Parts: sequence; structure tokens; C-alpha cells
Amino acid sequence: MALFKKLTKEEKIQAKERERIHKEVIKAENEYRKEDKIPHEGAFVTLEHINKIYDNHVQAVYDFNLDIKPREFIVFVGPSGCGKSTTLRMIAGLENITYGNLFINGIYSNDLEPKDRDIAMVFQSYALYPHMSVFDNMAFGLKIRKHKTLYVDNKLLKEKLKVVISLEKELAKKESELKEVELKIKRDSSLQTVFDGKISLLNNEIGELKDKLKIANEEYMNVKTTPVLTKDTDKIRRLNNDLKFYKKSLAKLEKQLSKIELKSNLDSKEVLIDELKKNISLAKENIERTEKEIEYLENNDVVVYKYKHLTKREVREQVVNAAKILDLVDYLDRKPSALSGGQCQRVALGRAIVRNSKLFLMDEPLSNLDAKLRVQMRSEIVKLHNQLQTTTIYVTHDQTEAMTMASRIVVMSKGYIQQIGTPKEIYNHPANIFVASFIGSPAMNIFDCEYDNGKLNVSDDFIIELPSSFVEAHDLFIKDQIVTLETKKEQLSKEIDGYLKYQEQLANKEVKKVKSNILNNKDHYEYNKLELQSIENKLVKYYEYSKTNKHNIKLGIRPEDIVRLEDRTAKHNLGKSFISSVIVPELLGHEYYVHFNLGDHELISKIQGNDNIQIGDKLELAFNMDFLHLFDDVSTKLIK
Repeated sequence: MALFKKLTKEEKIQAKERERIHKEVIKAENEYRKEDKIPHEGAFVTLEHINKIYDNHVQAVYDFNLDIKPREFIVFVGPSGCGKSTTLRMIAGLENITYGNLFINGIYSNDLEPKDRDIAMVFQSYALYPHMSVFDNMAFGLKIRKHKTLYVDNKLLKEKLKVVISLEKELAKKESELKEVELKIKRDSSLQTVFDGKISLLNNEIGELKDKLKIANEEYMNVKTTPVLTKDTDKIRRLNNDLKFYKKSLAKLEKQLSKIELKSNLDSKEVLIDELKKNISLAKENIERTEKEIEYLENNDVVVYKYKHLTKREVREQVVNAAKILDLVDYLDRKPSALSGGQCQRVALGRAIVRNSKLFLMDEPLSNLDAKLRVQMRSEIVKLHNQLQTTTIYVTHDQTEAMTMASRIVVMSKGYIQQIGTPKEIYNHPANIFVASFIGSPAMNIFDCEYDNGKLNVSDDFIIELPSSFVEAHDLFIKDQIVTLETKKEQLSKEIDGYLKYQEQLANKEVKKVKSNILNNKDHYEYNKLELQSIENKLVKYYEYSKTNKHNIKLGIRPEDIVRLEDRTAKHNLGKSFISSVIVPELLGHEYYVHFNLGDHELISKIQGNDNIQIGDKLELAFNMDFLHLFDDVSTKLIK
């Protein structure tokens, strides 16, 4: 038996086309890199025409465009393999971008290392070090990383820090004394009058120490944020290295120029000389600019930043602050093995929080937790986002997480963005059948019926009379589809005719063969023929639809919009009713999911859980006409 499935002719043509597109995309990206990149105004993260193609020519992400505003909570949602984690990894710098622009906080970030992007990432796996305590797990990144630190008066800073530490110890001692006295009084209330004076004295001393500590902390922070002007020796050293490189490059270019000028029989000599002269001029400009910068830095004191490790005190402060936010203070000395799944996930979040990054990336962080913990952690992450006010991008395959957490949702399928919008927009106005069936639990009821001049034939004995707005939207949609497809057909026909004409000219030796010419690519010609055939097939259907006004269509309705007549309210705009038998009633406490048949279609309705509904019960139901959804059978797009 063959291990691999044999490819059909069409699959081979598509594989060749993917390879061609991959090469063209890489070539276009190399050219585009030379152009100036301008970020979008008002966006904290911009993804502009992002594409990801792997070395085997498989494309994971297609033309991804998204502007993310500051402090937004964006959720990428979709089934496995839709490209959501790949897109997140490209933002993080863990995957290369094949084509397109990525801006983070106004900075072009395609070529930035992950450590330079000011991001914090939470992975699907907790990835905690089992031999380290919670504190050490959270502090690990802070300890090993060097941070950009203002150069200040270190001697004065140490003196101020000593005062702060001394006052903190004294305050802790007095608070401990007060606790001991209060404990004695708690055990024996008759001692209250004996210790009244001491309690009053200790409270006064604690108040005075807190005031002194506040002043000492302010003085310490003042010294820490006041720069000391000095010579920037590190930058001078770097600039001297750059200067050596520019001078070496200049000497090499001048040597090449003198060699070429001596050669007389060289093709395109003038072009090479012009190019070398431009490069020589550029090298001289760089030398002049660098020399001026070195001269200024050697003669002037400036504000200097050094890359240094955080002090133990600074690390402890940041970890304890994050632990307070996540309610982990009591667990800082524990190992991960002594924690629950939810606590481990909070530690992973804490490790991200301590970085104080402006962008949080979360890759399915709750998928390893049980259902109850997922609900709890969902609310905790939302609270955390509201507290920290950071921009967050969250990846999940769970539409419930997307609906409950996001300020905007990006629905993805097969590498393409299907729809971007708020949870309400996506739930109430899905762009196509995929979004409608993926978002919502239970999923939207979507079934085939026949459109016949403004009527929907759902079954032999059930016909829906559509409002005029639906009929107008349907007719306009068919016209728009015909115009769009005719435009594509015209473009493809031109390419096919161009190929045939070029091949005829080659046969008659009217033109020279150019290998790189797209008109010389037979595989692309064959692919265009397949695409043209597909478009023509669709056009045949749409022209028939517009002519007969009678065709198959998909009708969609949410379970909560199939209403039992006795539950109707003034808000419901119910259409024609029908009677159906209950196949399966699923009781969820406050409501039933009732499965029933309408003609050949099995549908689900949400009904209040007050009554006792049994298998075989007859229910009179009706559709809420305000929430009907019509989908095109050919393109799967929403009509209205």
C-alpha cells in the first residue's frame, strides 16, 4: 500500500502555483524592505499585509491586516491550524515574517529580536522551573536580564537606600511589638487597661516612622531619577569602532574605483563607476558625521544610560507587587509541585507581569485547566487587564473565551481573517457561514431551503414570506457577485490570452525568450485556466439565479430566536408558527436545549427551564423574523 496519496493534476498545478507565489513574495519583500515604513496613526500594534509561507511553500497566514489600539484586548479565535498561533509568534518575533510590516508602539519591528520588542508572553504550557520556588520563577527573567538604567550618583543613592532600609526595619519591629500586645489582650481582655498607654505610644511611633519612611522613599526616588551628567565612554567606544569600519570601507571602495577606471574593455563601466562614487560619497558622509558626534561627546557631559542588572531589592519589589495583584503572596516560597493548576497559571501570568511590558501575548493559556478553573481564570485575566491597562493579544480556539473576554475578536480560518469586530457585532452579524457556525453555543442553526421570489420553502408544509428588505438585499447581493466575478474573469482572460499570444510570438521568433517572464510560465497558465473555470461555473449559477429568482439558499437562525409561542413577548417579531415533536431535551438548569425536526432539518431551540419538557412533547414554535440570516449557497457569504 502506498504511504502517500498520489496527487491529482489539479493538486500538482496548485502546488506549482504556491511555489511561484512563494518566490515572488520573497522577491517583493526584498524590494519592499528598502522603502520607508510609516506606522498607522493611533495604533499601538499594526499588522500590514502580513504573510507567512514556510520553506515547503505551504502558506499559513494570508494578507493579515489589523490595527490594535492602545489598551485593547484582542482575541484571535479559530480552529486548529487556522494560523492564529503563527500570527502571534510573528508578533513575538519567534517566527519570521515572509512579507508585510509589523509595527509595535510606532517602531518597525520585523527585524527586532524578541527581547527588544518590549513584550511579555504567556504560553499554553506553564513552563515553570520545578526546582525553583514561585518567587524565583517569577524573578528569573528580571535577574538574568540587563535593564536600561539612568546613570546617577551611586554614592548618594546608597546612602539614601540605607536610611530607607533602616526605617523599614524599625517600622517592622514596632508593628511586631504592636501585634504581640494585641494578641495578649485578645487572650486576656482584662489586660486592656494595662496596655492602653503602650498601644497609644506604639501607634504614635508607627505613624511617625511611616511619615519618615515616606519622605526617605521620596528622597531615594529623587536621587534615582536625577541624572548625573558625565562622559558617555561606552558610546564613544562604539562610535570609534564604527569610524574604523567606515574608513576601511572607504579605502576598499577607492581601491575598487581605481582598478575599474584602469580597465578599458569592461561592459557597463560607467554604471559601475557611478555606483562606486555614490558609495564613496556615502562612506565619507558617515565618517564626517561620526567624527562630529565623537568630538561632541568627548568635549561635553551628557545624560548617560547603562545596562545593568536590577538590585535584589528592586527584584523583590517587582515580584511582590505582581504577587499581590495575582493573590500569590502566601505561595511565594512554594514549589510548583505544591500548587494547583490555576495557581501555576497565575505564576506564569506573574512572570509576564513583572516585566512591566506594554504588550501582553497569550497563547491559549487556559487550555490545560479544567472547566471550573477556566471560568475563574477568565475573569481574573479580564480584571488583570483592566488593572494594568496594557495592550493584550490573546489566542484561543474556545469561542466562549473570545466572547467573554475580548474588546474585539479576529475570527480566522485556513490562514485568512474571516471577520473582525466586537463580540456583539460578530454574534449578531456574522460575515459568512463559518463565523456563524463557529461563534455561539449551541451553534447557529444553518440549513438548506429554496428561495422562490421572496419566499423561503423550508419544507413541504412550511413557507416563510421574507420582508421586502431581505428581498432587496438578496437581489443586490446577486448583482454585486456577478460584477465582482466578471471583473476577475476579465483579468484572468487577459492573462491567458497574453500567454497564448506570447507563445505564438516565440514560435514565430518575433520575440526573445525571457525565462523570468510570467507569460513564459506554463504552470501559471494552467492554474489560471483552473481559476477561470471555477469563476465561470459560479457565474453560470448566479446568472441563473438572477434570471429565475429561484435557487438553493442557506437560512440561519440562533437557537434563542426559535421561540415557543407561550414564551413570546412584545420584543418578539414572530413569523408563521409550526408544531414539532421534541427529539432530545437537554436540561441545563435555567434552560433547555430542545432538539426537534422541521421537515428534513434537525434544529435546536433554547427554551426556559421552568417547565418539564419530555421526549415526544409537541411544541408550537416560531422564528423571530428580526434575527433571520440569509447566506449565499455558492460563496457562503452573508446576504442579510
